[in-house]
Amino acid sequence: MSSITPTVVRNCVLNSGFSFTNRTNAWLGTWCRNIKTPLYKNIKDYQKFNHFPAIYQIGRKDHLHRNITRMVNNFGSEQFGFTPQTFILPANMKAFFAAWKANPCKKWIIKPPASARGLGIKVVSKVDDALVSRMIIIQKYISNPYLIDGNKFDMRIYVYVSCFNPLRVYMGRNGLARFATAKYSNKQNSLKNRFVHLTNYSINKKNSDLEVIDSSNAADGTLLALWNYLDKKGVNSKMIWESIKDIVVKTIVSSETHIRNLTSLKTKNPYCCHELLGFDVLLDQDLKTWLLEVNISPSLHSSTELDRSVKEPMIVDILNTAGYRIPESFDLISSGNKHVDWNTYTPSNNVCIDKRFHNRKLSHDDKEKHSIYQQAFLEQEKLTANDLKVLIDTIDEQKRCGLLEVVYPTRSTLCYLKYFDNPHYYNLLVQAWCIRYPTDDAEGIIMLNKYCWHELHLKTTPSSNHE
Repeated sequence: MSSITPTVVRNCVLNSGFSFTNRTNAWLGTWCRNIKTPLYKNIKDYQKFNHFPAIYQIGRKDHLHRNITRMVNNFGSEQFGFTPQTFILPANMKAFFAAWKANPCKKWIIKPPASARGLGIKVVSKVDDALVSRMIIIQKYISNPYLIDGNKFDMRIYVYVSCFNPLRVYMGRNGLARFATAKYSNKQNSLKNRFVHLTNYSINKKNSDLEVIDSSNAADGTLLALWNYLDKKGVNSKMIWESIKDIVVKTIVSSETHIRNLTSLKTKNPYCCHELLGFDVLLDQDLKTWLLEVNISPSLHSSTELDRSVKEPMIVDILNTAGYRIPESFDLISSGNKHVDWNTYTPSNNVCIDKRFHNRKLSHDDKEKHSIYQQAFLEQEKLTANDLKVLIDTIDEQKRCGLLEVVYPTRSTLCYLKYFDNPHYYNLLVQAWCIRYPTDDAEGIIMLNKYCWHELHLKTTPSSNHE
């Protein structure tokens, strides 16, 4: 626990029978601020930290813009044109002036590159307001938002990334509909009124002239209530949800290579990190979904019944999905770097992790297959021990996810492989499995059970492939 550990996380952990510890090696998981990249190497192979190194590639607005722009250049705006026109100033000042001159009546929104809770955000219409010496992000303001009873709103979508190798992404089925607390206006004299144009709760709770929204179905403040409201208005909420899922996957894929590589370089194994992200999405009058920003460490404050109804069950599902491991006793009393003789090793009991399952050292068979498989997306019947470990881990995790929705990988996510810089072997493997053996497919589970019965998934030394 740290000073920022949310109450909802603390209560969930304590109610589950865990306790907090200050012992260096004894902790299993954390929920705190991110750390400097070199410190990731100190995380033991049984410990899970609640951030990935280089997650700023998604969470900082300047890095997010660069990644999405690269994808637009490579694949076109039809596929990746879901963020407003954006410039990084003062570096892109010339391009920004060109856009401004093309339509001087546009409104723009200024944001610091790495802030939260609405700090430093303002809507401007005069070019002089945008000229600052420090780095800022300036975006075209979406001036035709979809309104409910005349109020602007956006959606806070909770996204859980459990692993980058292979990539595994979940979304909370419920989230928050965040409303501005003053009636929306497109007039110039409304720009300084933050309660009109910004939806951050930390800003709108200060509005002494709070205007209550009359539409009871939407005013609940949850995504589920919003979908119910939109369906009654004849809007296809399922189509909007699918559009949001598409945005989430494409956004994460845009920075996948960098985060995966750094995680592999700086941590003991893919288990050691996971991440909860907050995607802020806006719906315009044409029912187009826009990604506004992505938040690292989204607020989990749960001071109201609304917050608790959304965040408490989500945290339960996230911590269950995380699948915390119980270490061996020698991990706790030593530096955690004890040499393991894989020829004689057996777990101490049925509670502690079986280190053989989580050892992903590549055999000759693995290296050979990875090379072939990454050159061509082939269907192969032979599975190595490491293949089995990854598939079993993925399936077990998805069985623990509760009400979280699996958005990657699924049977329908094959189309996203073309957006990866270089689809990693395990992404190809799991995607092929999802296509061949859909969720709850008995044939696939029976096959894996057969391998596990013979402990083929626990092999840790080079061996021949098996069918």
